[in-house]
Order: sequence, then C-alpha cells, then structure tokens
Amino acid sequence: MTLRFSNDMADVVAIRRHLHENPELGLSEFNTSDFIAAKLEE
Repeated sequence: MTLRFSNDMADVVAIRRHLHENPELGLSEFNTSDFIAAKLEE
C-alpha cells in the first residue's frame, strides 16, 4: 500500500502544480473543470 501511495503522491503533486500554474477566477473554472474531468477519466 505504501508503494502505491508514493506513486499516487507524485501524480497529486503534478496536478496541484498544474492547477496553481493556471489559476482561474471563482465561478469561472472552466479549464480547471475540464482538466479534472480528464484526469478522472484516465
């Protein structure tokens, strides 16, 4: 379980970095929504 968590954590950090590098105003998070939806479909 720890190994899987380590692998997932790298993905979480990459997602967080992407979101912080591409900020959007509240109630206008269209690119953020598309990005998260694409990640959930992977």
